[in-house]
Amino acid sequence: RDADAWQTTQETAWSLMALVDWMQYTGELQPSYTFGATLNGTPLVAGERADASNVRESLTLRVQVADLLRDQLNRLSIERTDGNGILYYTARLRLNLPADQVKAVDRGISL
Repeated sequence: RDADAWQTTQETAWSLMALVDWMQYTGELQPSYTFGATLNGTPLVAGERADASNVRESLTLRVQVADLLRDQLNRLSIERTDGNGILYYTARLRLNLPADQVKAVDRGISL
C-alpha cells in the first residue's frame, strides 16, 4: 500500500476480497447483539439492537459541552452484549470558542 491507495487495481481487488472474507467470518453482515453508551454514568443509549435489518445504519449521539463535567474526568463507556458482529464506534470532541474570546497572538507576522 502506498499512502492512501493500493498501487495497482489487482492489489485493490485482492484486498477487497480479503475484507469480504473477513466480514463473512466475523458475522459482521448478520450482527446479533445489543449495545449501549453512558457518559459519566448517565445513559446516552441503552439496549440498542444490532441485527441484519439495521447493519448499514449509523447512530449519532450528541452531547452539549455544557453537559460535560468541568475540571474533572468525563468518562464515556460503550458496552455490548455477546453475539455475532463487530461494534464500530468513533468519539469526537469538537469545541469552538467565540471569536471575541480569542486573544490575538503575535508571532512576527501581521496582515
